Amino acid sequence: MRIARYIIVAAVLLCFGGCAKYTSDCELLVRARRLPVQNSPPGGEAAYDVTVFAYYVSEGDMDRWAPASYADAESGQIRNLDTGEIRGYDLMGEQGDDTYIHITLSRSPVLLMAVNRYDRFYAWRTFEYLPPQNDPVTMTLRFLLYETRTQFPDSHWTVVNGNKEEQEG
Repeated sequence: MRIARYIIVAAVLLCFGGCAKYTSDCELLVRARRLPVQNSPPGGEAAYDVTVFAYYVSEGDMDRWAPASYADAESGQIRNLDTGEIRGYDLMGEQGDDTYIHITLSRSPVLLMAVNRYDRFYAWRTFEYLPPQNDPVTMTLRFLLYETRTQFPDSHWTVVNGNKEEQEG
């Protein structure tokens, strides 16, 4: 009897915990910055020609998907690192009147990928949110112009310089 009660409680908690992740939209604002640039303001200057793509992924697959190259990123494609399967994006962000790229997510988790065509950089990270998400989520993405590949533990972005990637490849 006691075991049956624990199973019922666990089932109810799993149901509510799992369903809560997929019930509300989340507005995401991504601010892309270029660092360092001579005479740039603190925090860098705005990056040009940046597109943000979103891919809905399951929790178990979040770390299995990533862009394999600048060419993949530029075309909005990611690859499954285990199988090599290629897939296109589910959503594409839009540049607003401000310095932010706007994207509205309808579920979580997602893999976000940003492509900076002006400097030939690309970046990706996973993102999860729990509703209700009343205020927009703002995140900053920094492109370090002198680095080949950088991981930012604080923001969870992995950034790759497509120019240097081609020179080394």
